[in-house]
Amino acid sequence: MIQWEYLHVMIFAEKDGTRYAINGEFHHPWRNAPLHRVLNVLGEKGWELVSMNFGQTQAIFKRRASTRPEEIEMD
Repeated sequence: MIQWEYLHVMIFAEKDGTRYAINGEFHHPWRNAPLHRVLNVLGEKGWELVSMNFGQTQAIFKRRASTRPEEIEMD
């Protein structure tokens, strides 16, 4: 049976820029990054966008579960 892991991304557009929270923790390297760049970086890491809610500005991603956790960094 295929095992999946999920990623929850919240997007906060504020006066001083955009912030992203990943699984409840703010991800500072992505501060003010354009959304398309964040989506491309996650796609390169194997994450597939499965849901986007613009009312609450959040996205859910999934990928096959791995045995080792990976840090998600903006290249």
